[in-house]
Amino acid sequence: MHDLKAVSTLFDLRGDFVHGYSYGSGHINDTYCIWVDQAGQRIRYILQRVNHNVFKQPIPLMENVKRVTDHALKRLKEEQCPEAYRRTLTLVPSVDGKPYALDSDGNCWRVYPFIERARTYDQIETTKQCQEAARAFGEFQKLTADLPGEPLFETIPNFHNTTSRLAALKEAIQSDPLGRVKEVQKEIDWYLSREADCHMVVDYLKSGELPLRCTHNDTKLNNVMLDDVTGEGICVIDLDTTMPG
Repeated sequence: MHDLKAVSTLFDLRGDFVHGYSYGSGHINDTYCIWVDQAGQRIRYILQRVNHNVFKQPIPLMENVKRVTDHALKRLKEEQCPEAYRRTLTLVPSVDGKPYALDSDGNCWRVYPFIERARTYDQIETTKQCQEAARAFGEFQKLTADLPGEPLFETIPNFHNTTSRLAALKEAIQSDPLGRVKEVQKEIDWYLSREADCHMVVDYLKSGELPLRCTHNDTKLNNVMLDDVTGEGICVIDLDTTMPG
């Protein structure tokens, strides 16, 4: 358990730390909910430590998140969305104005305002949840479609490079370090029979037939917050793999 009170002082929360606890079901980053007293009003935030074993360069990653969330908020305001700050993650700046803070051990931290009256689901319960999650990811793509400037930093190189993934699979089959190939030959044959499909997206990107966009790259149900009352998908979260794709 990290010293959450000490970490919270690295951010411009304009209040007094009350308490915090581990939060959510994510298994990559360390995620906490913290309560802060702001002039007598209790407010909660999400405090996260970026896992630098998975994301080797957390600072460029955080610059990605800043660019994407700032642009999404700008677009929502232009559309006069009545709850713009609930429809996108927004970063709380550190005391020195950065979108992240480094603790004494070199860990990279970030803070988001807690999005109230909504939650995520680890397992699908209704068809509507599927529809709303898909709609939310579509809205995310629309909000980021005209992101200006250079392409985003690639937080995990070749994350969705299917040609590279297939090559890694073939290498694993060849080396068979744990002797599992004989147990999954049917599955291996299925994948290898579709080798041509694995190259399509990569080839289209190279030829220019498919444009390079800002994509989320981790489009699963529990990366969308659904409204507690209406069930509407209101906010896409977990932007660490948001990059060109």
